[in-house]
Amino acid sequence: MTMVPSMDQRLLRYIWTHTRPQQFWLLAVVLVSMVPYFLAFDLPRQIINGPIQGGGFEVAGATQPFMRVVVPLPFLGSTVLFPGIDVGRSSMLLGLSLIVSGQPMASGLKFHGIRASMSAAGQP
Repeated sequence: MTMVPSMDQRLLRYIWTHTRPQQFWLLAVVLVSMVPYFLAFDLPRQIINGPIQGGGFEVAGATQPFMRVVVPLPFLGSTVLFPGIDVGRSSMLLGLSLIVSGQPMASGLKFHGIRASMSAAGQP
């Protein structure tokens, strides 16, 4: 007669012991996806105040850096990770609009990857 291991009395402990790698993978995906998620809140303001209303494009032929990445460092000032690409008003509007359009697709791909990794692990 073989002994069947009993399920742990605490549900959270049972889930933690049997899905630990998937839990860490999910935590990593969520943490990485938070950065573009919060950056997305600033995009509508950039579109309205920049290329649509003309903020920063007051003179003909004016350009602004597109995709400039500046990281503020406490007590040290800030550092520029990517200086950006100088573009005109219509190119800036097109670029920002494409980023806004691409965010739902990127989010869908993220969740598709999570579902694919879960199904490969044998979970429904």
